[in-house]
Amino acid sequence: MIKNETEQASSLFPGQQSVTVQQALALALQHFKVGELSEAESICQQIVQSEPDQAIALQMLGLIAYQVGNSERATELITKALSSHPGFTEAHNNLGVVFMELERLDDALACFHKALDCDPQYTSAHCNKGLVLQKLGRLDEAIACFYKATGLNPDYADAHNNLGVAFMDLGRMDDAIASFHKTIYINPGDAQAHYNLGLALVDTGRHEEALISYNNAIIIQPDYCEAHNDLGNAFKELGRLYEAVDHYRKAAVIDPDFPEAHNNLGAALLETGRLDDAIACFIRAIDLKPDYANPHHSLGTCLMSRGELCKGAVEYEWRWQTDSMPMKPEFNAPLWDDKEVVNGRRLLVWGEQGIGDEVLFSSMFPDHQEAGAELMVECDARLVPLFERSFPGVKCFPRAREGQSVEKIGQSIDFQISSGSQVQWLRPDMASFPKRRSYLVADQGYRDRLRNQYKQGGGDILVGIAWESRLSTMQMQKSMSLDDWRPILGVPQIRFINLQYGDTVEQREIFQAQTGLSIFHDPAIDPLKDIDGAAAQIAAMDLVISSSNVTVHIAGGLGIPTWAMIPLTPIWYWMVDREDSPWYPSVRLFRQTGPGQWGDVIQRVGNELSGLVHNHGQL
Repeated sequence: MIKNETEQASSLFPGQQSVTVQQALALALQHFKVGELSEAESICQQIVQSEPDQAIALQMLGLIAYQVGNSERATELITKALSSHPGFTEAHNNLGVVFMELERLDDALACFHKALDCDPQYTSAHCNKGLVLQKLGRLDEAIACFYKATGLNPDYADAHNNLGVAFMDLGRMDDAIASFHKTIYINPGDAQAHYNLGLALVDTGRHEEALISYNNAIIIQPDYCEAHNDLGNAFKELGRLYEAVDHYRKAAVIDPDFPEAHNNLGAALLETGRLDDAIACFIRAIDLKPDYANPHHSLGTCLMSRGELCKGAVEYEWRWQTDSMPMKPEFNAPLWDDKEVVNGRRLLVWGEQGIGDEVLFSSMFPDHQEAGAELMVECDARLVPLFERSFPGVKCFPRAREGQSVEKIGQSIDFQISSGSQVQWLRPDMASFPKRRSYLVADQGYRDRLRNQYKQGGGDILVGIAWESRLSTMQMQKSMSLDDWRPILGVPQIRFINLQYGDTVEQREIFQAQTGLSIFHDPAIDPLKDIDGAAAQIAAMDLVISSSNVTVHIAGGLGIPTWAMIPLTPIWYWMVDREDSPWYPSVRLFRQTGPGQWGDVIQRVGNELSGLVHNHGQL
């Protein structure tokens, strides 16, 4: 406890009624609490002029310095207060807070320990100690501190909130949600607790409930930029794009320098088909944060989707710095670009992303072979048989992340490049696409046996179908239910063959029971495990109809007539405003006219299919 000296009190405010130090401190504190910092500072300075070691005044001056952003000065003043009164519990705690601001975490922790040595029941010090331990990654110890604080004061709302954040860091979402609910029960007007609850609910997939929490935060604090941004995220996750756009835009208006809001707004606008507006948002996000990988990557895909391949491919290289990409593998060889002659030299092209992407990018392998490269390909192990048959002379390795030694490959190559990075050098513009209908080669004998088996001696047209994308971040946008396909599957004189990967038994059985329409399924083919078998099955078709998934890529690579149903804003390689694909000449594109609207697409495909039957299967 600090004793307030009262000697020489009349000298504090000359010309006024005698005021004691204690009264002056009380007056300064009143000004401080209502944000009148200059008034509080003036009184405290007069106090320390009279009593240089007056600890309470020194500490308050330190807190004022802290509040105006001068943490170094705050440290000096509070340290001076403690030098005259080492048992000043509150000053130890506040000095720790300043050290936290300065990222001097060990010093902060020492201050909170000293505060607790002075008063083991001091709840603020327990809570602040927990915050430091949380920053240091010592989450279990941090939780123990927050529990101690809430045990001493069950109504300590901040401690419950901090406990919830620590539980989130540990992935204990149910515990986090309970802590945030407790915080809100104690203090319903805590906007941050409502916001944090929303974050935890999103992490558990409870997006509808998260909407309520974010909205509550915004009701309490209408200019809560982060809450608007994350409310937009929740709406986007639920497919409510226009509401997402509204809240991203509000976040960007509240804080025009918030790059995440501009990036997210761009992504949502892109899904609604507003490509140019999306590009403007990505550029704005990059201007604000030049090393922000996500808008760079998105800008790259936008530019490539409208045919600006070379410029877009440069931005596309930022994909390796986004969270959606795995760690970039290392090979002991320089990167290849078009300035390096590959004739007679060993070039390794290593695969990336999904099976569909690897198939797409493999369309550029013949370019290297024609240039005289001794080509080596590192790919998904399931693609090795198909690639080795399709590209004679190419040596294929199962992907290093699947057991092949990176060093073993790296010792024998002159250059290396990721499959997606080939675009910048080999497909810089539309004129660079070769006049090549196909480049993949299925097992012809297997293909013929399957075709005979499926035809059963009849004359029906064989149409392979796939309706879902299961391995993509765009799964919801790219997938349909089997029931949506009734206008297609009801077309007569066609035998529909299931090409959909994954377990579809229940879907097909329900569909057949409800409609009387059957889809032939070949249990001998497992597209998830046997890509080569899947390629033979696809090659056996007269026509493939599919949502945008790996089936389309394999069919396009094989040159099989394919109708791809794609969302309003598809993946970049389907480009915009065209019905054909420069990557796959045999593929015809059927685009949505609005986000999530498959009905019109399916009806158009059904009508085209009926016309095909009427024209006796002429594709």
